[in-house]
Amino acid sequence: MQRTPLKELTVFAIIVATSILIALGVVYLLPGGNSDSGQDADGSGLDSISISLENNLKELIKAQIDAENRYLTHPRVIGAITEIKDRFLPLIENNPFEVDILVIESPTVNAMAFPGGLVIIYSGLIKYTDSAEELAGIIAHELGHVVHRDSMNLLVRSFTVSFLINVVSGGRSPELANEIIRDLINSSYSREQEQSADSFAFELLTDAGINPLHLAHMFEKFEKITGPDRGLLKYISTHPSLDSRRKKALESALEFSNTHPEENKFNSDWSQVKKALPSVLDQ
Repeated sequence: MQRTPLKELTVFAIIVATSILIALGVVYLLPGGNSDSGQDADGSGLDSISISLENNLKELIKAQIDAENRYLTHPRVIGAITEIKDRFLPLIENNPFEVDILVIESPTVNAMAFPGGLVIIYSGLIKYTDSAEELAGIIAHELGHVVHRDSMNLLVRSFTVSFLINVVSGGRSPELANEIIRDLINSSYSREQEQSADSFAFELLTDAGINPLHLAHMFEKFEKITGPDRGLLKYISTHPSLDSRRKKALESALEFSNTHPEENKFNSDWSQVKKALPSVLDQ
């Protein structure tokens, strides 16, 4: 029997392997793909991860968050979040994800964008807002991370692509999901990612008729958090500085004032929204 040349067998093996990976939702870019590091030639690795895989990761992460946290479901809070979401999403072009914004009952002052369009707001963050517009500024920033796929970028820098494939295709254990969640919580975006998300937020707020001044107010508030509450502040990274981000927001606010005679504010009664927060936040 005539033997198949080794070169032909190698090519055949590559074709089969690539087909399997595509079926799992992963696309390797050749040349430049690196299955060992999860990174491409440019170091990001993001192009190795399909939207399909990211959506699958979102569902796994959401299921684990569902199992370990209590959501704030008061109609006033959910109504306020829905109003902001409904104002913003139609204005965002080229967003491949279905955005879910959920509020966790926790005194922690934080908000996070997870893969696939999952945004988590900690109720402790709402404590520090004085209006729907201020919360909208934070949400607009997180939506910038969603559209830019920044959380997915963090993951491919921390884990191998094969690990992420395993999580989606066969290793759906709580331990693996928790490992991913912990990594995202403990990781920090780069200066460029934060600046890009801020710029996205300024533009989105302006398009929605909301003055970016409200986001500047939030940056100022974060700077002033002291005492025991300082330990609850998880939202802001050390770079870029809050002061520089506040100044950029003020510049955008000035541009808004020059082009918009008035704001198109949200309808939520914010005093009632804050009264609906869990009592644990008063401790």
